[in-house]
Amino acid sequence: RDNTLFEGDRLGGIIDFYNGCTGDLLFDLAIVINDWASGPEGQLDRERHDAILRAYQARRPLTADEREVWPTMLRMTALRYWLSRLLVVYVDPPAHDLTPHDPAQFHTILTARLKHGALPLPEASNT
Repeated sequence: RDNTLFEGDRLGGIIDFYNGCTGDLLFDLAIVINDWASGPEGQLDRERHDAILRAYQARRPLTADEREVWPTMLRMTALRYWLSRLLVVYVDPPAHDLTPHDPAQFHTILTARLKHGALPLPEASNT
């Protein structure tokens, strides 16, 4: 969400794609779900979760293999973001005046994924 720019209620742009869309599409989708569909306690918000996944699957349905590894991918991407934020705060602080993101957000999300797992995936729409 930090890289999404709005003009009022309209999407104005999405920035910083240099690390996105370079590998597995499921990885990027899990990042989106963890960031956009997680509540304050890390729990998944079913309405946001399902809306994003239905829209995604309207263009590209998930394969059986992707559906099988989905819970693992959610945990893995939460772990990746938690560790990357820890690195920025404790190992390699920004050289300029950027404020690092709080690692606790993705620790909370990771903890919720480990404790509660994933929500059931909505089926792909045939429309």
